[in-house]
Amino acid sequence: MEELLLSHGFHTSAFLYTELELAPWIEFSLPQAWFSSIRQARNTPWVFLAHDLATVAAVSEQEYRFEFFVARVA
Repeated sequence: MEELLLSHGFHTSAFLYTELELAPWIEFSLPQAWFSSIRQARNTPWVFLAHDLATVAAVSEQEYRFEFFVARVA
């Protein structure tokens, strides 16, 4: 999954949608093997916004696979 996000512009940092009213988006760095950490911390579909705000990606874990959706704003 990390390689797929990397190929769509998620390089050094990004934002993660939290569904919290006080902090709907949190910024985080993208070290190696970062997706497994996100997966352990949050067990719902993940929505990422690239640091340049030009790309949004959603990842959903289904029973035996991941579904990946991406859109570019610019």
